[in-house]
Amino acid sequence: MTTFRQSAQTHTDWVNAMILCNLNQTVVTASSDRTIRAWNPHASDESAFAPTMVGRHRDYVKALAWARHPSLLFSGALDRMLSVWDISGQSNGTPIFSIDLGKIADYDGVGSDGERGSVYALGVGEY
Repeated sequence: MTTFRQSAQTHTDWVNAMILCNLNQTVVTASSDRTIRAWNPHASDESAFAPTMVGRHRDYVKALAWARHPSLLFSGALDRMLSVWDISGQSNGTPIFSIDLGKIADYDGVGSDGERGSVYALGVGEY
């Protein structure tokens, strides 16, 4: 039998992606409100349960991926940015690395010929 445990409401728009990471201890969500949030559904007290802001993009966040080793979160959005985050709390809302796919278009790369181009999916393989 399934029993309801907890819920959280912090996004102000659609949730577009959700992943489990940190050995299934952390839930990370990406939203059309342009934010990425992380929370621990197994927390025993309310303060630890409240979702925390990982970071934000300039447009809808559409995709998330988790690299177990070395524990990095990847996000992609309609702002044509691909960002890498450290969700251990050390990043203070700033990605540790970002790639602006709009700038790549200046060199005949992604999105050339005036195409808008955005990130809709991400994946991380085993290595």
